[in-house]
Amino acid sequence: MPKFRVTQRAIKDTVYEVVVECADEGGADEAAAKRDDLLPAGFCAPDRWQTISIEQVSWNCVECGVEITKEQNRKGDEMCEKCVAAYDASEALARG
Repeated sequence: MPKFRVTQRAIKDTVYEVVVECADEGGADEAAAKRDDLLPAGFCAPDRWQTISIEQVSWNCVECGVEITKEQNRKGDEMCEKCVAAYDASEALARG
């Protein structure tokens, strides 16, 4: 499942960052808001949250489904290195 880096602000001005696994940004936002274990001890968790930023930090290869990160994705085509190599080889064979 893709991972998102979510930075949230509790209305009481406590800010934290967490990486959560979710299928989309909305789910990542909701999952991050439920991470009250990251709040300081004794902090009374508020009912309202403000999302400061959401950045997708991993996704699944469109060919085989393995999780990949931006650093692992050399061509920016949402495929893992193994699938990129296989695709490049098949393209080379097709060109003859």
